[in-house]
Order: sequence, then structure tokens, then C-alpha cells
Amino acid sequence: MEIALTKQRSVNRMIQMEMEPKQLIDPRMTELSEAGTGRRYYVNLMNFDIQLFSGQYNLPRGGVL
Repeated sequence: MEIALTKQRSVNRMIQMEMEPKQLIDPRMTELSEAGTGRRYYVNLMNFDIQLFSGQYNLPRGGVL
């Protein structure tokens, strides 16, 4: 049985997401550099929360095959 090309791509993408899970940096945080030192920090411009590290989210895995 031959799988349509688009379905084959979908299955390949799901397998890739399952085998190589990725993380997304918190989109609310904006990366800034300190003048002079170049030290990086992250600012939430909605509530002016300042952090040294941005939060990260695990992206969803591949889904049901």
C-alpha cells in the first residue's frame, strides 16, 4: 500500500518531533544586553519582571501515529 506524499511527510514530521523534542523560549520575555558589560537578561514588558534566565516551554511531541 502506497502512502500519499503529504501523509508520508506528516508521519515523518511526527516521528522527528517524537525523537527530537524541542523547547521554546517564553515569548513574553524580551532579551536585552546591559550596556558596557554585555550581560544578558530578560524583561517581561507587560509587568516589567526582570530575570537572568528566560523561561522555556517544552513543545508538544509528535502526536498519535
